[in-house]
Amino acid sequence: MASLYLRGLAGFILCLFVMALTMPLELQAQERDVQEEDTYKVYLDGEPVVFNNSPVVDHGIMLVEFRTLFEALGYQVGWDAVRNTAYGFKNHLHIEFPIDQAAAYVNGELIELPIHTRVINGRTMIPLRFLAEQSGYDVRWEEDTQAVQISSQLPEEDDKQISLASNITINGFIEVSGYVDESVQLLRLDIAHTDTPEEIDYTFLEPMDAYIDALIQLTNGHGIYTMKIYTSDNDDRYGHFKLLDTFKIVYPEDPDLIVEPDAMEPNRYIIKARLSSEAKDAILQIKKLDREAFMNISLSDIEAQDLIEEAVDLYFGSGVYQVNLLEMDDGNQQVKTAIWTHKGHYGLSIDKSATEDSKVRLHGFVPPKMKWMWIQYANTTRSEMRSVYVPIVNGRVEHSLYLNMGDGVYQVKIGLTDQEHPYNSQYSSETYEIENLDQRNRYLQSSEMVESDFLPILRLAQEITEGLETDEDRTRAIHDWVASHILLHVDSYLSDERLDNSAAEVLESRIANGQGYARLNAALHRAAGIPAKIVKGEVLIGEEWYDHYWNEIYTGGRWIIQDAAWDAGDLDGEQGTFRARLSHEYFDPDIDWFNLDHKKIRDNRE
Repeated sequence: MASLYLRGLAGFILCLFVMALTMPLELQAQERDVQEEDTYKVYLDGEPVVFNNSPVVDHGIMLVEFRTLFEALGYQVGWDAVRNTAYGFKNHLHIEFPIDQAAAYVNGELIELPIHTRVINGRTMIPLRFLAEQSGYDVRWEEDTQAVQISSQLPEEDDKQISLASNITINGFIEVSGYVDESVQLLRLDIAHTDTPEEIDYTFLEPMDAYIDALIQLTNGHGIYTMKIYTSDNDDRYGHFKLLDTFKIVYPEDPDLIVEPDAMEPNRYIIKARLSSEAKDAILQIKKLDREAFMNISLSDIEAQDLIEEAVDLYFGSGVYQVNLLEMDDGNQQVKTAIWTHKGHYGLSIDKSATEDSKVRLHGFVPPKMKWMWIQYANTTRSEMRSVYVPIVNGRVEHSLYLNMGDGVYQVKIGLTDQEHPYNSQYSSETYEIENLDQRNRYLQSSEMVESDFLPILRLAQEITEGLETDEDRTRAIHDWVASHILLHVDSYLSDERLDNSAAEVLESRIANGQGYARLNAALHRAAGIPAKIVKGEVLIGEEWYDHYWNEIYTGGRWIIQDAAWDAGDLDGEQGTFRARLSHEYFDPDIDWFNLDHKKIRDNRE
């Protein structure tokens, strides 16, 4: 029964509006416009909850601080300043509260509230009963103590539950059966097609000996349906019902291509397809309007080659989706198609499709389990490409996309993974097309790993170059600062251990490998208005060549070489030690001498 509770928890909120008008917590509070009372106390499992703002009662509805109580209930919380929305998530539930609206969103589904949310003294206030019951807790109002008691109310496991014979139907009929509590006299089934969720078909069932067994017809055609099952302890069809469970049902137009919602992940769908016997290759194409993602299917990995089952995560937001299964056989192509409406919450979007400053903002939510975002930039006008890995924290994405490979039309591909390490992982992904109109020198611009617009880097560049009149003097001062203030991370430098720190991270830690030196040196030069490249190459240490990075700085009408890492001190490769010592041997060196122990491979596009 615990699993039944989890499946039904998200759907349970749909009846909260009615419940909020009838439950003791609100009814026993005095009717008034808005009043704050220090005498109101809130207890969670017997322990007092300490708020910055005391609970507020508005028209009989108690409001409490969102963040304080949500965190006490085990949620991770956050604030979306762009949409003026507070949010929290836990397990598969994601709840949002837009400020100054009588509404909430649970996994992307709109729920009406009996009263508007609001901000008081900088704190978001929301209806207490709504919040508590969505976390699986029971709320009781104690009149004598003027206190709210919140206690755990997870249902006990038993064998009394409703189930479907299958959540996929080929003929449009679904069999519903199972046991209910002996006190239940009436069940109400609310059935809605996801394309028209406002059109609800109601079916009433009377259990016999606490058991039901019924065949239900889906009357609105093919697609995905939501079925919510409610129970009542009396036979009044217009009385109060309590939500028991929620199911997703698939009525596919093509039985050879079925899109089935995942039971626990609101943004995941299971795509089941039967391939033709002639198919040699297959591709899944997921589309929403002008956005799409592709998933290659390896037929060799399929146990029964004519049957495939793929899990697909959707990050385009709510809307109408189309999945195409493309089967290839010696140049011939067959296409199977399914269309459905997705109501999930997670999604990423960009704030504009054209930019004049080489930056675009990527924002949105992804499942909290996602740990890394892979970003691939391709300037299709200049035929250049680069990629970068960015960590994700708590499922919130607020990130600048840096189109720093000159002006032109970019294709930006975003990938996500839940692996601890991003390299060599499989990603779900999508692509954006963005036009960059910025004509500025690309080697003066910021990127994810060369944050020349980072305030501490800007301030340091100004401090280092203050009073210096020429770029020649300024570039030497920046080189000397980096070479004399950053220590070489020897283990990373001489092994395959990755130390992929950005310029800002190197500035904070004061430790780097060759790449870290080059990134910080480039960032400080760009912040000072001096064009700077990062060069990828190899260096000779003893008798072996190692990967390495250095800089080329534009000053005096030419590009000069700088290797701040090799000017920072002496490395003993055999002993694995480093002795700090500032030199200028690799500051604008003679190119023939430099090439004795350095081999340039390419300019890095950071």
